[in-house]
Amino acid sequence: MERTAGDATSELALIRAALARLQKHLDPDETGESPDEASEVLRSGEDDELPLSPVQFARLIYRFRRARDRAFGEIFGEPAWDILLDLYVAGTERRTVSVTSACIASASPQTTALRWLTRLSEEGLIERRVDPADARRIYVQLTTRGRETIDTQLRAMLRTLAAAYGIIGMGRENAPQT
Repeated sequence: MERTAGDATSELALIRAALARLQKHLDPDETGESPDEASEVLRSGEDDELPLSPVQFARLIYRFRRARDRAFGEIFGEPAWDILLDLYVAGTERRTVSVTSACIASASPQTTALRWLTRLSEEGLIERRVDPADARRIYVQLTTRGRETIDTQLRAMLRTLAAAYGIIGMGRENAPQT
């Protein structure tokens, strides 16, 4: 199907309206409400109102980031976030993640990833544990605090996007597949 200028204009109008709704939730308003206070409103509510689960959303974010890297090269680096997303999904799937695998998931040089693993551990977001079958291998996983923090962040992000696009309450059965 060929797209027309009218189609593009309609899509732009929808995008502008969605961005305006999103901006309301991100900027303080005249009453001085902060973005965190606005996000708190979005965090409340039932999870089944969201179009995706937090873990589906984490997978989607990770895929978008890798697609962005393929398009632009590796100019957008956030190895810590990539590691956290990977560990969040792996924990949900009950998969173990070795240090080597976490370094690969970071989409950064190994030395950079190792520094970030140390920092994340120091922050109490991840923990390392020795493989009981092979003491040479070290596994990493989210701590309870790490999992709760990421889960809260993903839910807040998802609620903000869903509210901006007017899809709260559409139900997961109608949502895109990840």
